[in-house]
Amino acid sequence: MERKWNREFVWVEIPQTGNVTVPEDYYDRFSGKMGTAPPDYAEACKVLVEAAAADSVVAMSAPDLNPRL
Repeated sequence: MERKWNREFVWVEIPQTGNVTVPEDYYDRFSGKMGTAPPDYAEACKVLVEAAAADSVVAMSAPDLNPRL
């Protein structure tokens, strides 16, 4: 999975699978799931889903509820 992140990321090589991009701030959690024997692929994917959701959220300002006329 090669995703273009909006923040710093690292490449992680997963044997017999390929490369995965992981945001730096999620790397420890991701590698913790992949470093078990056997690797916990489901939980590692959940970490990436969480990272993707956080990466795609756009901050917006609150609407002005008291406009000045």
